[in-house]
Amino acid sequence: MIPSNVRYVTRPLAQVLRQCPSKVAVLEGARAVGKTMLVQTELPDGYHYETLADKRTFEYASSHLDEWVDSLPTPCIIDEAQRIPDLPLSVKGVIDKQTGSTPFFILTGSASITRDGLDGQDPLTRRSLRYTLYPLTRREINKNTDTSIIDLLWNGTPNANYHSETNRDTLARYMTVGGFPSYAMPSIPIAESDLRFSVKTDIDNVLGDTILPGERLDKAIADSILKELLAVPGGILNVKRISDTIHSNPSTIERYISIFMRRFLISALPNLRSAPGKQLFTRAKIHPVDTSFSVETIRQSGRDFHNDRVLFGELFESFAVNQIIPEIQWSDIHPDAFYWRETGNKPKEVDLVLLHDNQLVALEMKSNNTVDRKDFSGIAALRDSDKRFHRGYVLYTGDKVQQFTNNIWALPISSLWDSDGFQTATSDAEHYSLSIPSVLPIRPSDTNVAAHANAPTDANLFLSYCHADNDHLKGAILQFVNDIIDEYNYETSNTLGLFVDKTSINWGEDWRQALDRGIGNANIILPIITPRYVRSEACRKELLDFNTRVTEHGPNRILPLMLQSIDGMTGISDRDPVWDIAHNRQYLPVGDLRLMSAEDRQKRILEIVKELRAVIEDITAQSQSDGTSESVVSKFKGDNTPDLLSAWNEIEKLTPQVNVGAQEFAVSFQNISKTLSTHPAPANGNASVYSSWAIQLSEQLQPDIDSLNKASDNLSELWNNAYAVMSQYVGFIQGLPQGALRNSQIDSMGATFDGLRTSLSMPPEVTQMLSLIRMLGNFARPLRPFADAVNQSFNVIENMGTMTAALQNQLDRIPR
Repeated sequence: MIPSNVRYVTRPLAQVLRQCPSKVAVLEGARAVGKTMLVQTELPDGYHYETLADKRTFEYASSHLDEWVDSLPTPCIIDEAQRIPDLPLSVKGVIDKQTGSTPFFILTGSASITRDGLDGQDPLTRRSLRYTLYPLTRREINKNTDTSIIDLLWNGTPNANYHSETNRDTLARYMTVGGFPSYAMPSIPIAESDLRFSVKTDIDNVLGDTILPGERLDKAIADSILKELLAVPGGILNVKRISDTIHSNPSTIERYISIFMRRFLISALPNLRSAPGKQLFTRAKIHPVDTSFSVETIRQSGRDFHNDRVLFGELFESFAVNQIIPEIQWSDIHPDAFYWRETGNKPKEVDLVLLHDNQLVALEMKSNNTVDRKDFSGIAALRDSDKRFHRGYVLYTGDKVQQFTNNIWALPISSLWDSDGFQTATSDAEHYSLSIPSVLPIRPSDTNVAAHANAPTDANLFLSYCHADNDHLKGAILQFVNDIIDEYNYETSNTLGLFVDKTSINWGEDWRQALDRGIGNANIILPIITPRYVRSEACRKELLDFNTRVTEHGPNRILPLMLQSIDGMTGISDRDPVWDIAHNRQYLPVGDLRLMSAEDRQKRILEIVKELRAVIEDITAQSQSDGTSESVVSKFKGDNTPDLLSAWNEIEKLTPQVNVGAQEFAVSFQNISKTLSTHPAPANGNASVYSSWAIQLSEQLQPDIDSLNKASDNLSELWNNAYAVMSQYVGFIQGLPQGALRNSQIDSMGATFDGLRTSLSMPPEVTQMLSLIRMLGNFARPLRPFADAVNQSFNVIENMGTMTAALQNQLDRIPR
């Protein structure tokens, strides 16, 4: 069972379990993976619950098994069912008297539930279906489980425009934390030392006697063999090597490997080329069921995978496998899993092969951030040798999707869990991007390049705009900014560097790195504010990320240019952080470029240049007076410890409050959902009937709306306080010297951010409900205030998630 201090995430396997067509459903999985919580939380009401972890229940059931099973009301859940080997046989005796197919019994087990009856056969054959609950995948943690990654790998289209924001440090943290709910989703941050202790204790407990009391196991031998396996994640099993290392005979090694698999400590992928009938794990690839097990084992051996390319690559392979294999069970395809390796000298190999019917999908894992043709050699060899080949992927740590042939791609590892990793129907009108060059910026127009060629650059301008706006105005936005730079050059003889996506080179360059490189200069972000900009998800995300950088670095400023008023926009209130940035920064009104006369246009340009000069002079004066480009860190360099502890205490106090605020918000929305469900629209009727219904519904919803607004305001206030402290704390971490203390703080704060992002993410059903509410607002005017209130509240939640992600990116850039 998951501890009470762990947030629960809906598991896609629950839906599969609810629809199980057999009389018995068997749910197996590692201890503390969430089986008990799943069956108690997500199954329909009416299931009786018994657990054999209870000593008295276990003792009675063991001595009166048939009588006990026969006395249980059905439908019934029996937890820790593996503790009594003969239980399936007794269950068979009961269900054979029953008619129907809905599960009468759900048996859960922290180890494989025995399949042996009196004749050595599974007594539940043709009466049961078996499922395995694995540790959480990143896709589950991100609540992006509408479609299994298996189905996307099989038939989806990789998104050529996808750009990964998951870097190597983030991956290292994901692999360290793994997917067990108590590690991956704590309600309060876990210190690195506590995480290590928890992982070690959990492994020790699984090797104890309580899971399978009757199974013979020598703890010392088991520990030695398990460490050999976990220390080489993704390694091909070599029983002789382990036997020679720990001085134990091969048959003992094989018996213990079977035990580890039964207890869900490891999994084995057989070679696709192996002859049928061979023992499953003979020359199999052995993966930890969770990479946290291998990370802890590696650390105990005194090695650091962060700086070891081979170790990182081995963990990366197992981590990728653990993102894919669990999702087979809720896919439409249900393939079998293998790896593939040729025979002979220098054999080609593919890390993971999925086979269904007469099609196979091949996946190769490369922990490099670039790929070349040799990285595809294993997949190409499999394609050429097996006519069942359907698709191939190289998963790597880079940030772009690259197509090798018509059915082979290189994918960033994060495309396995990010919602935009595979192509969906999106509108190009909302597309916004910003590219920063790795060399000097290029102007949007080369008209006067010669005039600026030798001029000193006083500041860098980062132009943030919605492409659809510029297209609608036939390029007027870019031309307007270009004219501002020309005027600045005319008045000062100096120039301004302009960073803009359509003319900047090196699209792969991260704009954040460009800001870092230009830290000695003034960096001024120019967001072109319009209703479409404020509504665009991509533009909002970028501006909030910019805002984090402004907090971090003194020479960075935001100077909004207001092309159109955003006051009174539907669904956008003054609680909205983008609205707040646009209004409370030193914004400059520009006006409607469509209607502006040449004289008014020139006046606006002169006013903006005057303001730019003042901002640049202010930044220069501040830099000279400080002697350095001040950041949050530098403010506290005189006395780190008290302020660091104060911020730490504040985070520990505020984070639970934010979680409570988010829960109150969720309750308010649930109340709205209940009100909607109890007041359905008329099945038939004219406009008058629907109008009356809308008026009555709006009156019924008003208390819920008031409650939602109150919860949203409270959450916003809590968030503003928490965000300020967390941003400050990230600055403190950056000021720490490189070493163990800094690393532990990065990991601890990273876990906090992961937890917040999970708390603030909205499941698909909520997003669908939001779309319905928006539709109601468009359908009937009396419901429009309700739709606007809900939309504004959800904007608050989405923006909090975006701001957390920005802080996470800032944290990830801190060197270890």
